[in-house]
Amino acid sequence: EGVIGLALNAAVLVLLWNRTIRTGWSTYRIGMSITALLAATLSLLSGISCMVHIFRFEYYAFIFYGPIVYLPRIFCDMSLFVLFTLCLGIWQFTPASSFLQYLALCKPHISEFKRVIISYSLSIILMLTAMPFYTTFHAPVSQRPVFEQIARSVHDLAPENAFYAYGATLFGSKQYPKACIDLAIFSVAPSYSIAYVVFIWCCVRIYRALTSFGVQLSAKTLAMQRSFLTMLLLQLMTANMLQGLVPLLLMGGPVGGFITALITGIAMDKWTLFISFSLFGVSIVQ
Repeated sequence: EGVIGLALNAAVLVLLWNRTIRTGWSTYRIGMSITALLAATLSLLSGISCMVHIFRFEYYAFIFYGPIVYLPRIFCDMSLFVLFTLCLGIWQFTPASSFLQYLALCKPHISEFKRVIISYSLSIILMLTAMPFYTTFHAPVSQRPVFEQIARSVHDLAPENAFYAYGATLFGSKQYPKACIDLAIFSVAPSYSIAYVVFIWCCVRIYRALTSFGVQLSAKTLAMQRSFLTMLLLQLMTANMLQGLVPLLLMGGPVGGFITALITGIAMDKWTLFISFSLFGVSIVQ
């Protein structure tokens, strides 16, 4: 899957840049290229590693298998960091393309270069402010044996089985201050909320712009407007800029089960694989 995804996204990049494009459309080519680059990176990670989750009581672990475990641990450290960047980017890049469309429609005097800079500035800011929490699951050396033992117990691993274990606790402690709750409150929630507020604002502004011409529109023009607005809203369910209501819904059930497990205090153990399988499906949906 990883190799095929990498090849397909490489083909997309070649097709996008190996031909001339109509004046004024290069803005969208840049947007699609960024999407392809991010998807290619995710495909590359899938090709060299297999990451699964384990939720056991207050412990949240990431277990890596595959070729990457035969490389120095620093490579797996970087892979987990990049994986967080891509996964949170699902919504951090949501406002970028909608803002591009808003500027193209409502601010045509702005150059294409400035449109791209303005549109992606917010996404980059959201990403940079969230990044300090991307190492939440890079457990210190003294804490690693806890997550390694959880992996061996839940996955029934033999001593010779190779893997890398990462993890964090739900709440922090004096000895291990990094916690899942901090990632959720200070990284995920703010970037998610801001991204979708901006997206909705762009949709409203575009709708008002399309309906404020003050002239009698033909049936064809009205149909084109409806199609454009539908396309804009359905960006939440397509591959555009790693946007994805469908990917989020795909993980909604398993994550809901995780929240239930936290409230009830039970160990999900192997049931956590449903979340891992859902995460694997995100790149396919995109």
